[in-house]
Amino acid sequence: MVIRNMSVFATFVHVALASEEDFALDADGISLLQTRVHKLDVYQEPEYFRGPKGTLCQPEEVLTLAQCFEVQAKRLVPHAIAEWSVMGSKRSATVHKIPSGCSLAGTSLEWSDEPVGFAHPQYTPVCSRNGGRAAEIASQGMSCQEPTCEQPPGDHQLNWNEDGTPLPELQILGAGAVCEEACGLLTYAQCAKAADTGVLEEIDGRDHMKRWPQFQCNGGGHSRPAVPSGCWIGANFGVAPLPSFCPYDTPDGALAEWVSDSGVGVGWGLARPVCGVCTTTTTPPPRVDQPEDDEGAAVGDPHMTTNTDSHFELS
Repeated sequence: MVIRNMSVFATFVHVALASEEDFALDADGISLLQTRVHKLDVYQEPEYFRGPKGTLCQPEEVLTLAQCFEVQAKRLVPHAIAEWSVMGSKRSATVHKIPSGCSLAGTSLEWSDEPVGFAHPQYTPVCSRNGGRAAEIASQGMSCQEPTCEQPPGDHQLNWNEDGTPLPELQILGAGAVCEEACGLLTYAQCAKAADTGVLEEIDGRDHMKRWPQFQCNGGGHSRPAVPSGCWIGANFGVAPLPSFCPYDTPDGALAEWVSDSGVGVGWGLARPVCGVCTTTTTPPPRVDQPEDDEGAAVGDPHMTTNTDSHFELS
């Protein structure tokens, strides 16, 4: 922290500590000095800040998705996203190249999961001295189709290696359902990987699902959440089933403190949740052995011992 107005402070201390011939420093004077010190302006750098418009954050300053959601939920930088809505999710196009991570397009907060971004004259980057996106990209195993991340027209998929972002066995449930709380919810990275690599198309049997997930947590009205938490696709078979993602109850929404009452969101008739298959282990019932003293025993012919230790001779 930096204390400003040091010249004023030094002058005040000099006057306050003058000799007794000038004036006495009694208890009231000490109290006044302490009050003046506490009122000095104190500056502390914020956790999140906006970079200059048309620039990029430094690599170590790029926000993770969870950090960007925290910025939105707690309004740590000014933006115009409504309380009931969620920010946009975009990837660069051949002409419209945008920053990676968290940024402001005018007053609207946006997110790009691409590992390489581009400065745009209409975009303002949102940064942090503690940004974690670089480490996140390395752990997720994602890369662009081209080293420059200049995607071909209409093609916005990312490459994903086998080591990062493991996918569980997936299933797509029916409209109005929700995933199981303990093991079914996917992260955004898992949802994006399943879409980019064609896994969702293989399960669902429809095309047009190789697209980055859009953020949406409100359903038919302005309430949130009103859709399943995690990954989901549209249930209207007359419309392309684009993948979507609601960060409630997932690690991506943890810093924003987005938790639904159910822990898995709300079923919606236009949403089919994409869930991990939860495996259950069936444990056989414990074996119940009969007590050893329930049976009689023959103890040397012609004698018999009962289960009450009574002895009889057989004759």
